[in-house]
Amino acid sequence: MSTIIRYFKQDTEHGVEKRQQFFKNWVDPETGRLILAKKHDGTAIIGIGDDYNNEDVVLNPFLDKFFYVEGLLSNNVRMSLTGTEINHPDKAKKTAYNLIKDADLTDDNAVAVIRKSLNDDSVSIYDLSQLQQLLKSDTDAVSDMYSSEVRAKAEKLGVGDLFDKVYHKTILDITNTAQGTQFKRNVIIPATLQYLR
Repeated sequence: MSTIIRYFKQDTEHGVEKRQQFFKNWVDPETGRLILAKKHDGTAIIGIGDDYNNEDVVLNPFLDKFFYVEGLLSNNVRMSLTGTEINHPDKAKKTAYNLIKDADLTDDNAVAVIRKSLNDDSVSIYDLSQLQQLLKSDTDAVSDMYSSEVRAKAEKLGVGDLFDKVYHKTILDITNTAQGTQFKRNVIIPATLQYLR
């Protein structure tokens, strides 16, 4: 409550009125507790145990400001300590690209793993073998994978759509792995910092 009182100072223009309005809208009159959010029908959510069925709510304006400020500060600390995901080396070993490039397509299990990775059980072994030959012959890194020349060859082989799917899934896998690596470092760095006195 002291934060609210300090925020709506008496000597500011309409400070007392704004404070009274805030208390009326965002403090529960029965318990004196801060209302965390309100449902669209106006029902107050006071504690985390209140049932609101995952519907959209209007967040308390102070909490709204807090989340913006906290996000800004913590993201700036994160960026200053470990940078963005792209600063972290690619450690994604089981990308769709690698699975197809290195697969033994005569092995039903290997084909099943690829199909599961692509979330598509209808991918034919013929299309996979066409794409595999292309990836082995023309690319040695994902960065080369989506050159217009390689994409045109995939289209000519009739596997352009599969090529697109593999490319996008691979980029997603690499980004997610790099982000996971970054988050791990974000935990490690503050835990090991030595504070100067």
